[in-house]
Amino acid sequence: MLPNKQASVQFGTDGIRGRVGSGFFVQDNLIRFGKAFAAWLSMRTASRVPRVLLVCDTRASCPWVKSCIAAGILPYKIELYDGGILPTPAALVAMLSADITFDAALIISASHNPYFDNGIKIMLNSGKLSADDEALLVCCFEGGEKYRQEALFSGTFDYFTQAKDLYKKFILNVFPPHLLEGLTIVLDCAHGSAGETAPAIFQDLGARVIAINNSPNGTNINEQCGSVQPESLKRAVLDQGADIGFAFDGDGDRVIAVSRDGQIKDGDDSLALLIHHPAYQNADIVVGTTMTNLGCEHYLVKHGKRLIRTGVGDKFVSETLANNKLPLGGEQVGHTVLRDILPVGDGTIAALRMLETIRQTDNMSMQTFTRYPQVFYNLPVQQRRDLTIDPYASILQEAQGMVENGRIVVRYSGTEPVLRVMAEAESEEIARKAVDFVATAFRGLP
Repeated sequence: MLPNKQASVQFGTDGIRGRVGSGFFVQDNLIRFGKAFAAWLSMRTASRVPRVLLVCDTRASCPWVKSCIAAGILPYKIELYDGGILPTPAALVAMLSADITFDAALIISASHNPYFDNGIKIMLNSGKLSADDEALLVCCFEGGEKYRQEALFSGTFDYFTQAKDLYKKFILNVFPPHLLEGLTIVLDCAHGSAGETAPAIFQDLGARVIAINNSPNGTNINEQCGSVQPESLKRAVLDQGADIGFAFDGDGDRVIAVSRDGQIKDGDDSLALLIHHPAYQNADIVVGTTMTNLGCEHYLVKHGKRLIRTGVGDKFVSETLANNKLPLGGEQVGHTVLRDILPVGDGTIAALRMLETIRQTDNMSMQTFTRYPQVFYNLPVQQRRDLTIDPYASILQEAQGMVENGRIVVRYSGTEPVLRVMAEAESEEIARKAVDFVATAFRGLP
């Protein structure tokens, strides 16, 4: 096994992510990454001095990760601005709204992961990095000194305190000023980076806001709360007699809703609701992923829409939307991309657009579609096998026959050494039998 100082950089479905203090996330690697990022960005911008916005979420390791990366960047002729704690999509908004021109944003966040993980996301003015940009950045990281033409201490550092206000102003300009008047709304902020911005925006639009899980201490981000675990939001909505509730994740780019009667509504429900918004009524195609529920797909077809499925990861949704000039797409886990507003997913914007739709269609109970039961299993793996060849292909083909009109979806995780198995069928019992069959058969193979 390679020592930490030689660890390779690997982009997953949402940037680089890992356990702080091990693997990639040690001091030498982070400084080296800062150098690689600076070299890569300098090549992109050629003759002019690049400007970079640096933001983070609330986890305890963020200041350390930021300082390590900055130590690698600042020997280069780059202007680095620290925007503080900010939701991931807010970094893009600040880039697009600021009086100065930013060339990239670095977001230090592990999204919905626990506090002991951290991550690095990179955005350009057009949104997330392309596969080509990721590959070139990896080359800069691994390619040694040939990519590093340093002029010591030629970079500059400053604070960009207006980033938060630019984000709020942008959203408030998108929606009617009295959109939420008369509504009591619970917001589960996951002790994360949406904790300051989301409640303020909802209040400015007229809502009575009850914010829960909004006391970050560096180690409680996403802990038994937020979009991954919305049960506390459900309890709060019912206990408070609220009209609706929304749960964000640690970096604020996901949102899961809870209706006034306590029904948890995921990203598939968001798509089903949003096709009735005037901005998307004329869109013939909606983008989802391999995990989008069959019930959602049938609902879209019923309303004259076609579903395009991408791989799992909101960057694939965003790419497909951009390539096909489509306005609406999302993931079951709560990434909802409204490309007419922003080319990446934003939990606050998606929640407000849902509320706009709900009020226009008089659907406060958030009725959508009848979902097919989905059963999941994570199978630990030592190495990744080609699942398109036997015996793996034959096993999956037999499992598909077990679910009849349903689906079998298997994929390797982008962030963990596991094979994710999902079965979707007309009954949970059938789906569970299919998952058990695949897991048992695969465990018996070398």
